[in-house]
Amino acid sequence: MNASTKSLSVQVLVMCVLALLTAACSKPEQYRPSEPAANILNPAIESHAEELTVKVFDKFDTNRDGKLSESEYLRAVIVMFDACDYNHDDLIDKDHCPGNWDDETIEADSDKDQSISFAEAVKFAIKTFEKRDTTHDGFLSRDEVKASIAAKLAVQQAKHHAN
Repeated sequence: MNASTKSLSVQVLVMCVLALLTAACSKPEQYRPSEPAANILNPAIESHAEELTVKVFDKFDTNRDGKLSESEYLRAVIVMFDACDYNHDDLIDKDHCPGNWDDETIEADSDKDQSISFAEAVKFAIKTFEKRDTTHDGFLSRDEVKASIAAKLAVQQAKHHAN
């Protein structure tokens, strides 16, 4: 994996944890978050999503039960927010994560100041946890996390090919 791909992977992981679940593949408007990641046709995206899902669970599934609780998910948000906030101003803006400023990121920016504060990130994470928990069991399964990551990768790939 080259430096550019590794950087993109880190950015995708960070923003996925911060709740960027949007469209997928070549027709984003047809993707529904409840679809399993296996329904996404691009094998490269699915493979990369699986790799990132393993990393998310290795790092944040602290009790090793194979699912993320809301507290584990929020811990991930805190860790990832700190990683993105490289100048320690308690804000993440477009300069912190170029290429990842999409519709959900804009939605997370509730005060519309072109940056996401720590409080906005946590508030939005709680909202998106509920959205990602498609089984409504209070946990995120590997499949639910993988579907979120795969959707984000697909959106980024579509943007990359459009430019």
